[in-house]
This record gives sequence, structure tokens and C-alpha cells, in this order.
Amino acid sequence: DEEIDRFTSDRPDEESERDGRYLTADPGMNRFQWSMQHARGPKMTGTDFHGRPDGPLALPGTYQAELTVGDETLTTTFDLVLDPRVDVSIDDLREQHDLLRTIQSTLGEVVDAVNAIRAMQGQIATWTDRLGEVPEAAAALEALSAVEDELVQKEFTSEGDTLNYRNKLFENLSGLVPIVRSADARPTVQSHDVYQKLAGLIDTQLRALDEAVAGPVATLNSALAGKGVGGEVAIIGR
Repeated sequence: DEEIDRFTSDRPDEESERDGRYLTADPGMNRFQWSMQHARGPKMTGTDFHGRPDGPLALPGTYQAELTVGDETLTTTFDLVLDPRVDVSIDDLREQHDLLRTIQSTLGEVVDAVNAIRAMQGQIATWTDRLGEVPEAAAALEALSAVEDELVQKEFTSEGDTLNYRNKLFENLSGLVPIVRSADARPTVQSHDVYQKLAGLIDTQLRALDEAVAGPVATLNSALAGKGVGGEVAIIGR
């Protein structure tokens, strides 16, 4: 069985460390309202503007909820039913659900790639701070930044910035989500076409990232090894 989502009552004290919704665990009656959505995707590092990719609504059907308190787990089942006022087939809903899950997965790949790039950029900065100028570092940073600049608009820090800078692949694909889920209906052919186009462009950038890692980043690692410092730029999340 697939796990749809999970929640905890262990809420961090620091608001900046919190993410998503938390259960209450106070003495007496507690209430938690589930949004009926699949779990969100991974968090992009280095930004407060770009949120986790949303998961789609769960399809109508029978689900199981588990509540664990200490060593005890309580289980119950419940049904999600379609709004009787909506005239849509389960096949249409499933197609919508599957496309939204596919979009979320692709957005997650972008997030993982951006996180890997930013981790490597940070490592390169650390090594150049320690060793001074390393000629190979500039080429590695240039190759990594070229991919990052196509995948995400890093200048977006608030809604006002969207007027001054253009969307990149992450923002464009994220913008398809509200269109696909705007109604309980089969996605349009145009929605599928837009996804295929954007996914192809994203695949091109992911291949470029792999080439950057195999080329300039590997060359930088060889240069670091040649300096006898025992360091390297690790590939994280790829």
C-alpha cells in the first residue's frame, strides 16, 4: 500500500524550521483536518520563495489512517467520495491525478538538481577560500550556474520580483499545476503537450548537469587532488 502523507506532533520551536502542518497532542480531545492531498515534494534550498511541489488530491476510494502514540498504534479506515454534483468518470479523474503526480515528480527532479548545484557551489566556494584562486573552479562554477539559471529563477524572492524577471523551467512547470487541477475533469490535450515540452527542456538541462559533473567538476576534483589537500566536490542528490 502506498503511504499518502504523514504528520507529527514534534513541531520545532523555531518557526523557520517548521514545514507543513503538525498534529496537536494535548490532553483531551484533539482534532486534525487532512487536506486530502498527497505529500508535497522536496524543498529547494537557498530560497524562501519557491515552495515544495504540491501533491494532487487523493482519488475517491477507501483509505486507512494510523495514529501512533508512544508504542501504541490505532488504525481506522474511511472513504473519500466524489462530490455527487460533479459529473466526471473515475478514469478522467485518474488521468488528471496521474498527470499531476508526473508533474510533481518532474518538479522534484528539478529541485534535487538545483539542490545538488547549490551544494557543489558552496563546496567550491569553501575550497577556493582555503586555497586561494583555483583556475579550474571558475569553469566548474560557470557550468553549474548555466544549468541553474535555466532550471530556476533565483532572482525571485517575493511576488514583486515576478514583474522584473522571467520565469524559468521550474516556474513554468509549476504554473501548469493550477491549470490541470482547476476542475474535476480530464486534462486537456494542450496540458499534456505543455508538460511534454517542458519536461523535454528539463531533461536537456539535467543532461547538461551530468556533463558538467563529468567534465569541469571532475577536472576541478583532479586539480584539488593534485594539490594534495585530500578534498573534492561531492555530488549531492544526483
